Amino acid sequence: MNLDGEVVRVSATIKPNEEGEVMVSLQGGSQAFPARSYDPKAEFAEGERVVVLEQAGRVLYVSAVT
Repeated sequence: MNLDGEVVRVSATIKPNEEGEVMVSLQGGSQAFPARSYDPKAEFAEGERVVVLEQAGRVLYVSAVT
């Protein structure tokens, strides 16, 4: 499943160079995925909306929605 380009919500803060978590809407429900910031210096707080830029296994690399 390719999630590139999907807008998702942060469910556990993503800190610089640390893994957080995002919730992805799938098949009428939602599923948690581990996530990291595409920019290693960026931080995203719980509740923020971000866009998936890349996926490596189950880990999603996200950026700010522009």
